[in-house]
Amino acid sequence: MEKNNGGSAQHRILRKDAPEYFCHGHKQILNRPMRSAGRSSSEYMGCYRFFFIPVTVVDLSGQGLQKLSPMLPCSADTRTLVLDKNQIIKLEHLEKCKKSYTANNRLVRMMGVSKLVHLRVLNLPHNSIGYVEGLKDLVHLEWLNLAGNNLKVIDQINNCVSLQHLDLSDNNISQIGDLSKLLCLKTFLLHGNNITSLRTASTSLPQNLSILSLAENEIRDLNEAWLVTLHKEKRYPLDPNTKKETSGNYGNHGIE
Repeated sequence: MEKNNGGSAQHRILRKDAPEYFCHGHKQILNRPMRSAGRSSSEYMGCYRFFFIPVTVVDLSGQGLQKLSPMLPCSADTRTLVLDKNQIIKLEHLEKCKKSYTANNRLVRMMGVSKLVHLRVLNLPHNSIGYVEGLKDLVHLEWLNLAGNNLKVIDQINNCVSLQHLDLSDNNISQIGDLSKLLCLKTFLLHGNNITSLRTASTSLPQNLSILSLAENEIRDLNEAWLVTLHKEKRYPLDPNTKKETSGNYGNHGIE
């Protein structure tokens, strides 16, 4: 592995098609196909069980995974696990990860999330999740994306006191829930829902919010005092029911 001037290993991404995918610690088989190394499958997999390449991002997207195995290639060096576009129905064995990306899967519940107390990024858009759960102890969570699910209420998010980015767009939410304790929250995306009123917003939302997206909702009164005040301060646009101005792709979602 290449090293920088300081001698420490550079950040690397472990790709699902890399020849060195499984094993680290046996130089003679790194970067070589399994059979050309002169080892049997059992010997190779034995190595897989105990040695992992010290990478920071593991990409297992689009592999048709239905269940997460305890043998996932997640070492202490792994910070990000990408599981997008699979068939996963339950989050498990992810305790070591700090960033988890599981978009476009078959999740209907957030079972297993409560154990991921070290998570900083949780990306679960375009699943079939019906309600928020398991976030009570995720005090380090900074980025939460639940866009494109089946959420109807905003619940159990107020304990994520480190949260800076919250995306609940394209759900079925009709009221803004209590997020007043999220003092670090800067971005709140709520477009594409069923919000009809912002009457509780002044007490439900944190004062330091910088970006609030309300496009494509059903807000009837654009003269509500709270919304007018914000518009005069130029903090948020006064067109919450017009054409959506955002594409749903917000940078790199915190991937490093």
